[in-house]
Amino acid sequence: MRGIVQGVCLGLILVGVLVALHWTKTFQLPLSGTLLMNALPILTGAIFGLFLGILRPPRPVFYVTGLKLCLAVALIYGVGATTMELVYRSWAPTRDLRHYAIVREKFWKHDLDAVAHFPTKMPANAERLFLFAVRYGLHETGPIMQLRYSTSAKDIAAKEQDYQRQQITAPRPKVFLLAGEQHPLPMPRDFEIYQLPPTPSASRPYAGYVQQRGVAISRERGEIVYWAQERKLPKVKGDRRAP
Repeated sequence: MRGIVQGVCLGLILVGVLVALHWTKTFQLPLSGTLLMNALPILTGAIFGLFLGILRPPRPVFYVTGLKLCLAVALIYGVGATTMELVYRSWAPTRDLRHYAIVREKFWKHDLDAVAHFPTKMPANAERLFLFAVRYGLHETGPIMQLRYSTSAKDIAAKEQDYQRQQITAPRPKVFLLAGEQHPLPMPRDFEIYQLPPTPSASRPYAGYVQQRGVAISRERGEIVYWAQERKLPKVKGDRRAP
């Protein structure tokens, strides 16, 4: 009986660690965070397994109680981890470049004009490519998508000329650098942001939501970032919008 309970304890630890590693790879989360999210089975298995290891003399009643405890934890954890897997797959950012074409078409199927300036396929001369796309933003944002890559100085200059003609005159938009970064940070100042004319939000054509879009270019880094984000614009005096 003792060996069975200790085996279950070891199994809980192993499953918790494997799920944490899976979430780290799949959802690009820090390992420390995923281990914390899976602390219930890991700590239960470690603490109770250690307790059984030092228990003298052997007491069968503790083994039965321990087995019930481990099975209860496994049930609670299994439901929670499965729910997390299903929910987070809908909310988690997509960073896999193999899904670029699918994301571009399906995330934005009602607002394709918002990503019309994105390349339809990866440029042949692009290096160090990064993708970031999420269906649901937070607070004032909806879908967000960024494609970031480095390219030649000649290509950078050509893109700058092209987007200088297309950009609108507007204050520098609030854009965070997400593609290729572990944590979001405001777009660095060495990136020149070219904001293109916004398009109406087809999914939320009320309360001032628009699709902001544009390109950020850094000569210093030799990088281009295509970006699009649904954002709720601030109200102005006298503006009447649907709640």
